[in-house]
Amino acid sequence: MTPNILSILIWLPVLGGILILSTGGDRNAQLARKIALGFSVGTFLLSLSIYADFDINTASMQFVERYKWIETLHIQYFLGVDGISMPLIILTTLLTIIVVIAGWEVITKRVAQYMAVLGGHADTDVPDYRGLGRFKPGLCGYKVFSVYAGWISTDACGDCLFVFRIRSHL
Repeated sequence: MTPNILSILIWLPVLGGILILSTGGDRNAQLARKIALGFSVGTFLLSLSIYADFDINTASMQFVERYKWIETLHIQYFLGVDGISMPLIILTTLLTIIVVIAGWEVITKRVAQYMAVLGGHADTDVPDYRGLGRFKPGLCGYKVFSVYAGWISTDACGDCLFVFRIRSHL
């Protein structure tokens, strides 16, 4: 069992996104694509260790990481996986590889930014069960960012814009 596997699965794609952005934009688009594919495959392979080490005989949270973050405000860095989240994490990391490959030749403008946004969303959009909000806007937030960046039209995801506005106020 890899210690801090959930933190690695969250921050590895973020690191990949930063490296992709450092490639210099469209002049090194091929390098950005290769880094995105490498980090997405690596993240997927790491996510398989969650499946291998998951105990199906318990209903409690597993792979729990809990650290005090901002003690005066009682804010913690708290991660864990339950039986529903585990397959969704693996599915998300697998779909990230598919999306990187699907956009390989289709995305020709702002390639590094597109691939970096994908890398930053390879982790899952996990709700905070105490009702304190969400860590990331998730797929709809990605679509909203895509509209701003000019990759897709506003008509293609008007419903996602609406969902993002609602979810951002939870």
